[in-house]
Amino acid sequence: MARQESPPVMACAVVEQTRDGMREVLIGRIPNQPYKGQWTFPGGPVERGEAPEAALRRALECLLGLKVEVRFGQPPFDLPWDDVMMRWRFYFCEGRAEDIRNTHFSEVRWVQLGSLREYEFDPVAQQVVDWLLEQRETR
Repeated sequence: MARQESPPVMACAVVEQTRDGMREVLIGRIPNQPYKGQWTFPGGPVERGEAPEAALRRALECLLGLKVEVRFGQPPFDLPWDDVMMRWRFYFCEGRAEDIRNTHFSEVRWVQLGSLREYEFDPVAQQVVDWLLEQRETR
């Protein structure tokens, strides 16, 4: 019986900070196709043999010059990115605005959770936004 290959893994962060008593999350505008101009949460691919948290830290440092404290992760879920099935790992992290040195996104913003619906997200990030807002409403 052949072993089934798991899809490529992406490690992404919901980076949070508190400013003026309000919780904010970091989002970035995607610079290239297929979702150019839409917003997303920062992250990157997990390389073979690499732990997802290590990949996340590497990606955030590379893309944003950002070091974060990983607080906890969510269970993985599979969704396509364009036409490629991917396994997504999202982690909740603590970061600080003054530490950002954006080298990847066309724009980055800190936004309050309640305003996330004002942005157009890529399909994967939209799933996370919907979940975040649902959790916020049930608290």
